[in-house]
Amino acid sequence: MALQWRQFSFFDREEVVDAQDHAKVPQWLQNLDITAFASGRGNLFFGSADGTITVVNHFLSVVMQWQGYPKKPVSQLKQIKSKNVLVTIGEDENGVPVVKVWNMEKFERNSKTPVCTRSTKVQYNNRVFPVTALAVLDNMTQVAVGLENGVVVLIRGDIARDRFHKQRIIHEGSETVTGLGFSESKNQTVLFIVTLARVLTCITSNKEVKTVIDEQGSEYGCSVISQQEVGQDMVVARNEAVYFYGPEGRGPCFIIESDKRFVTWFRNFLVVVSQPPLKTVSSGVGKLIAPGTTTPSKQSQEEEDWSQQEEMGTVLTMYDLRSKFVAFSGSFGVLQPAPAADGELLSFTAGRRGVPIKAVCSEGGELFVITVDKKMYRLEEKDLSSKLDILFQKNMYQLAISMVTANNNVSISSSMDTKPSRAGTANALTTSGTDYDYGTLVEIYKRYGDWLYSKGEYDTAMQQYLRTVGQLEPSYIIRKFLDAQRIHNLTSYLQALHEHGLANSDHTTLLLNCYTKLKDVKRLDEFIKTDGKPPTSKGSESDLSGKKTANFDVETAIRVCRQAGYFDHALYLAKKYDQHEWYLKIQVEDLRDFKDTVENYVSKLPGPQALAVLKRYGHVLITELPREMTDVLVRLCTERKRLGGGGSSPPLSGPQAWRPASPEDLTKLYVTQPEWCAVFLERVLEKRWGGRVHANAARRALSPQRSATAPILSVPGSGTLSPPGSPPLAEKELIILDPAEKEADDRSHRLVCDTLLELYLGEHTVRKDVVDSGELALTRVRKEEKAMALLKNPAALYDVDQALMLCKVHRFEAGVLYLYEKQSLHKDTLLHYMEVKDYAKVLETCRKHGEKERSLWIETLAFFAASASNPSQNDLTSSAQSYLTMILDDIDKMNLLPPLQVLQILAKNPAVTVGMVRDFIVRRVEAEKKGIAEDQRLIQSYTYDTQRMRSQLHELQNLPIVFQSAKCNQCNQLLELPTVHFMCKHSFHQRCLGDNDSECPMCSTDHRAVQELVKAQEVNAARHDVFLNKLDREKDRFGVIAEYFSKNVFLQVKPLD
Repeated sequence: MALQWRQFSFFDREEVVDAQDHAKVPQWLQNLDITAFASGRGNLFFGSADGTITVVNHFLSVVMQWQGYPKKPVSQLKQIKSKNVLVTIGEDENGVPVVKVWNMEKFERNSKTPVCTRSTKVQYNNRVFPVTALAVLDNMTQVAVGLENGVVVLIRGDIARDRFHKQRIIHEGSETVTGLGFSESKNQTVLFIVTLARVLTCITSNKEVKTVIDEQGSEYGCSVISQQEVGQDMVVARNEAVYFYGPEGRGPCFIIESDKRFVTWFRNFLVVVSQPPLKTVSSGVGKLIAPGTTTPSKQSQEEEDWSQQEEMGTVLTMYDLRSKFVAFSGSFGVLQPAPAADGELLSFTAGRRGVPIKAVCSEGGELFVITVDKKMYRLEEKDLSSKLDILFQKNMYQLAISMVTANNNVSISSSMDTKPSRAGTANALTTSGTDYDYGTLVEIYKRYGDWLYSKGEYDTAMQQYLRTVGQLEPSYIIRKFLDAQRIHNLTSYLQALHEHGLANSDHTTLLLNCYTKLKDVKRLDEFIKTDGKPPTSKGSESDLSGKKTANFDVETAIRVCRQAGYFDHALYLAKKYDQHEWYLKIQVEDLRDFKDTVENYVSKLPGPQALAVLKRYGHVLITELPREMTDVLVRLCTERKRLGGGGSSPPLSGPQAWRPASPEDLTKLYVTQPEWCAVFLERVLEKRWGGRVHANAARRALSPQRSATAPILSVPGSGTLSPPGSPPLAEKELIILDPAEKEADDRSHRLVCDTLLELYLGEHTVRKDVVDSGELALTRVRKEEKAMALLKNPAALYDVDQALMLCKVHRFEAGVLYLYEKQSLHKDTLLHYMEVKDYAKVLETCRKHGEKERSLWIETLAFFAASASNPSQNDLTSSAQSYLTMILDDIDKMNLLPPLQVLQILAKNPAVTVGMVRDFIVRRVEAEKKGIAEDQRLIQSYTYDTQRMRSQLHELQNLPIVFQSAKCNQCNQLLELPTVHFMCKHSFHQRCLGDNDSECPMCSTDHRAVQELVKAQEVNAARHDVFLNKLDREKDRFGVIAEYFSKNVFLQVKPLD
């Protein structure tokens, strides 16, 4: 039974007329007796019976025409695709077939005709046989010629040039060769040989191995090679069907019953010229001239049988073998039957008549048909929109999809029974030769889905809608399937959106709601644990590769699962995709599983993530689990790690290192747990600053006074803070801090100490359960002991002013006095003791610091003179009198104050009598007298010395000097000339002085001492630090100043020469 094909009119037919006279055919066609034809590179090639070759361009104008053979018909034409070369076969004057190769880019100078680069005669045993088939390899290395006697001649070599070549008989048979074709692959070249009775393959690239692949052949012109670049198939058309043959044997076939006369390719259509079975005619009538084939009958016989051909005629049909439809079917000429309507079944019945077709060739996307009556017709394919409109009117959506996704570059044998898919569609639409875009295909799927939806076929409609994912607005489809009865279809579509990464938060919410309403926990697990990929019919495995990515909005999924009560799924998503805040929200607010949250999640988080989530839930967790949370916070404030893992090779610094958190930022989490806050800060001090060494650690280690950044350790159970012993530098972790990090670290250290001191001194309520357990029952004494240890630690970094304020506010007397002492606020210390009337401490403070601050004695003397009196009786108590006497004795011994100033201070208190200070006054008067007497003696001595020196100077300057010495002061012998006399009245022999005759040897030592003293005074005049240091060390500062004035140190003295 004949296969019924859907028939459409996808081509417009137009008769080609002459440009000058539209009532006639082109002039060049009227004068052309076509015996062979070919096409390629934008031109049509025709060979005629008189040996001429005509080239016609796409505009159907003759480009060139030349005499290829001497008055003999051209039997074969072949245009090479890779080169602009034309291969022809015709007969010479003796009737011998000759193969000629024409270079269409080079022309003879005189005749302007293409250059014939090669001419080769084809004979078999020196006998001449007509050529019936021709095949040329695209690389121009092999040419196969088929003869009427069944012989195939293979010509090897560079046939594009007239060089050495070989002719070899590769096949000898009894049947006429009707078709040849080459098939190239990576490994070999195969030649298909088609005869009237058989189909064979011959491997021409390797020892010419022949294989018979079918015992049936084909008629003239009924075989053609497929169009792909490699792995070509041979197409053989017989009356019952069309067969495809590959190098391995016969492939698919298509049942097309007709009396076929000629087959060729046009784009992806197989063009079949057939003759309707009206009546039997002679074998030579109505036959089409195949490309490179001439009919065995003579021209005269064709003219005699013209009437029979006109009655029979031929039909041209174009088949789309992949989509199984007929794109065009019709005959040409006056006798033309009415074509079948679009969509009707095409059956080859009697009544189709038309003028027989003589040539069919294509170029430039158009198919040209030439009939026996020398008329030409042009077939042009309709645009895509027109073809789709025809299919849409008949609801043939599957055919439209198949037509759009057709790939011109895919062989029929490889594309048989292939269903359209998204991947296949993308490949087909990006292949050269197709003019369709993906948007057109999506529109077809949409219309197909809408049509199926209107018929109630929801499952099939959803299959079509799934193919539009990413191109069609999802809301258009979602609205159609919101009904509860179609929730399964809606779920499939939402899964596809997530699979392609196109889902937003609303789509994720809707999909998860579908799962929860269906109570489909299994599919919910598959969706969540496979990163949003929809579960298949075979199931899908969870993606445990560790990649923190998902094809859906994770926060939306967590929120929906939480609202639906699927806490385990929400926790899984939050943990897998690092949604730490969501994890703690579910654990703390919904499940209230504090222990698992702290031990198995928060404690394992990296530093930055842990700090982020603890800002919101840290207070709750500390309230429930203070000990465990304190351990976590201490780790965050003390550990230094590299972000993203990796090694810990030093130096552990830079932008890739995780710096410890600032403890001061976490103390607010202990707002209701001050006792645990103290524990937290003590442990941070111990672990963070207990073993840290800065870049200048070596210098500090050698310094007798510890730096302010020395480590602090909290000794558990001792209640004290003390600096640890300095371990060797090699045992410490070397951490290099830049200046900014160092400043921030010191600031954090200082704030921790300040906060810890405030906790020690503050009066906070301790929880009863903690007090009963004995863990944190700190008494006031223990707290003050710890506070004092912190203050006295030289390694502690704290704000002294703030610490002093805290100690004063909380009335911590020991701390206040220590800070006064540390800041050298001796006057404040003295005032404190005066306020509490501690006479002994007042005197002790004066004796300890009075030498540097004389004002302390004045304050103390005024204190004992004023505030120690008895208000009821205008006299001093015995205790105050004794301390006053002690003060006066100290002032007298160290000469701290002038007597007049002491008397002025004591005179302000009427209770102080002269008798109380009589001894002090007497001692001071006697001491003053002795000093005056000593000063007068020194004045007289200095006056006498000055007068004597002035007298000597006068004598030296104004009076003559008499030298009476008779002996040399050097050798103690009588003076002999020449002698040298000096102004100091010393005389010497000149020989005794030698070269040093400029100064007296006996007085030079004293002179040099004076000069050195003057130079030293000049140098010291600019060294103010020496003067100030001496002024601080000496008790009699006025004496120091007087001494400097007496030596003229404050003047610039010119040294003596």
